[in-house]
Amino acid sequence: MPIARVAGRDVFRAPKGMLDVLPPASQRWSELVARFAGRAARFGYGLVVTPDRRALRGVRARR
Repeated sequence: MPIARVAGRDVFRAPKGMLDVLPPASQRWSELVARFAGRAARFGYGLVVTPDRRALRGVRARR
C-alpha cells in the first residue's frame, strides 16, 4: 500500500485508480453489477470477478 509523507506523518493512500466503493454508493454499485450480470447471462456470458491486488500480494508471499 503506497505511503505518503504529510506534515511529518506517514499517510496510507489507495493506489491510483483503485478507490473503495462505500455506502451509499456501494448499494448502487451492487445494483449496477446485478443488472449487467443479468444482461450478460442472457447472451451466454458468466460473471468474472478478478482478485483484489492487495489480496494477491499475500498469495505471492505464501508461495
